[in-house]
Amino acid sequence: MAQSSASQPPSGTKNKIENVAIVGATGTIGQHITPALLQTNHHSITALTRIGSSTIKAFPPGINIAKVDYNDETSIAEALENQDFLIITLSVQAPPDTQSKLIRAAAKAGVKWIMPNEYSPPFAESEALGKATGFHNRIVSTRKQIEGAGLAWTSLQCGFWYEFSLSGSPTRYGFDFAQKSLTLFDDGQAKINQSTWP
Repeated sequence: MAQSSASQPPSGTKNKIENVAIVGATGTIGQHITPALLQTNHHSITALTRIGSSTIKAFPPGINIAKVDYNDETSIAEALENQDFLIITLSVQAPPDTQSKLIRAAAKAGVKWIMPNEYSPPFAESEALGKATGFHNRIVSTRKQIEGAGLAWTSLQCGFWYEFSLSGSPTRYGFDFAQKSLTLFDDGQAKINQSTWP
């Protein structure tokens, strides 16, 4: 999909995002994005949540709730009707095909923009870094799926999430807790960028 600008939308379209759907609104990342969006008073926010989920009590006031069956793309697509933007903040424990289902359902529902679940350094843009850490192919594949569905994507780029990545795998910070070992990259003095949770 060619790049587009909100200041020059195609004829017959609006040039602002009004309706935002979020998956994982009360999760590790979503719990910060959701209230920040609500505070702007510029968006109608809809949180997608599993049917029967107990997290409904944790949603902030002012948010719309759409209960979905994540195994049923029709259920997801119905919840995404009239949404302009979909933010995906999945748990690392979510089934691997969940994001693909969300993207397909968003396309069926007419969502125009997706922020996929790739809160990370620029792994797709830095192929060597992405491949060394195992993220490159997954991110590129997701972006291609979004573009192939005729949608646009936006990405939140940050450093490694320190709290999450410290024990994630030896390729991140070098700690291998199972083997009780540590790998020092270079001489162990190299400075790196990282992000921390609030």
